[in-house]
Amino acid sequence: MIQTALIIGATFMQLIERADELPSFARFHFEGHWFDEGVEIARATARVAGLGDANVKGMPWWAVYLAAPFAAVRFVA
Repeated sequence: MIQTALIIGATFMQLIERADELPSFARFHFEGHWFDEGVEIARATARVAGLGDANVKGMPWWAVYLAAPFAAVRFVA
């Protein structure tokens, strides 16, 4: 699993380095890849970027649901 995350992290770094050559809303799919914790890709990208073992944590979705009644929703046409 870690090897896959490192390969995808390296791929992200290559895309970032070529960002000015890519379309604004380009899509890059990694079909078939699954990460149990959901943070492995962020950790692998940090390692490839030379940031070492970054302190990456999962998204606290409970906080999003808690704040939802107070968040203003704005639709842009």
